[in-house]
Amino acid sequence: VKVYIKTSDTQSIDRLTPFVIVLTKVIKIEGNKVWIEYQTPYDFGTDYTFTQFRKFQPIQNVTIKNGFFQDINNWDYRIESQSEIPTDVLKRCVCFINATGVSNCKFENIHAVNTTNPVVKVSLGYDVTVDNLSLDRPAITCGGKGYGVQFENVLYGKVSNIYGNYVRHCVDFSGCYFTEKKKIR
Repeated sequence: VKVYIKTSDTQSIDRLTPFVIVLTKVIKIEGNKVWIEYQTPYDFGTDYTFTQFRKFQPIQNVTIKNGFFQDINNWDYRIESQSEIPTDVLKRCVCFINATGVSNCKFENIHAVNTTNPVVKVSLGYDVTVDNLSLDRPAITCGGKGYGVQFENVLYGKVSNIYGNYVRHCVDFSGCYFTEKKKIR
């Protein structure tokens, strides 16, 4: 279950309206009351309300090993603004491994050349490991491009032995909890 936590549906100049996705476990449902268990380093306080629950069946126990990916497109330029990228170019952008809603998954010995989007992107993951990944000269065509590993809303993620040559980020974390990182170059 992912839980969206907001103070209100509108933005205000004097009040922050956070949008947070948290992986949770529903312990009990009784009437219109829901008891959940979640782990997060943030103290949400008492004035927050849960506005949306989504249940999904995670993809579990998957290991992908020994991959070599090369984008055959010619990325010999840099674009500063997302709005300037032509549609035909966007259709050719590649994310080699994109895992959403995964649990207990491993990605090992993955190598990539000349890509734009992340080599390994994990969204809504629990207990995910990426080990021994290298990325050489990705095309940094705009913001969000040229990443080796990108974790979004991952609980207990581990990355190690990540190497990037002319990359924007070897590893990018967004909304992650209890992550471990070792040997990032």
